[in-house]
Amino acid sequence: MKKLRLVLLIAVISGGVSGQSKMALGLSAGTSWYMGDINPSQLFYAPSPAAGAIFLYNFTKRWALRNQVSYINLKTGANKPNPYYAASSFAASFMQVDSRVEFNFAPFVMVERKKAFSVYVNAGLGYTMPLSGSSRNMLTFPFAVGMKYGLTKMLGIGIEWMANKTFTDKLDKIESPGGSSIIHHNDWYTSFGCFLIYKIFDNPGDCPAYKQ
Repeated sequence: MKKLRLVLLIAVISGGVSGQSKMALGLSAGTSWYMGDINPSQLFYAPSPAAGAIFLYNFTKRWALRNQVSYINLKTGANKPNPYYAASSFAASFMQVDSRVEFNFAPFVMVERKKAFSVYVNAGLGYTMPLSGSSRNMLTFPFAVGMKYGLTKMLGIGIEWMANKTFTDKLDKIESPGGSSIIHHNDWYTSFGCFLIYKIFDNPGDCPAYKQ
């Protein structure tokens, strides 16, 4: 029930802004990896495939609401960066739904070629639903940094690095000492990839055909 309520809340947030112009839809693809007790700090550790669907609402040239549904895989590899957990291993896949507020450091408008590039950051709230290897639903805090570029007046590309702070210490099926306290929860998962976005001109004044 709690899972359903959160999904509905995100849908309501998305629906509340659906009337705004400058909506974009997109797809992302890349890799994801786990960081926690078994792997404290190694980047791109045992990388696994990740993919997602993006729903982007641009309120202004700098501010946007980004909603995303992602398929995430995590696993441990043969190498265990923390030798204390050399005998431990896990593998899991899950679906993540998240909503993030996005800020562009430069005004971003694909229909204006001089403003068709920007570095951005975003952060928000996410929720995961297990598909395999885990029976846990998780609340997450996703935040990301990336770059995007408008190839045409309707099509854009970008790259993004995103980290997800979980609110559990059992993602890797290992609970650290003091794990019952949220300040000791050290399970994260991270992803890196590229995305493609398609601009939908639902405001006639924003359509290239109306540009002088």
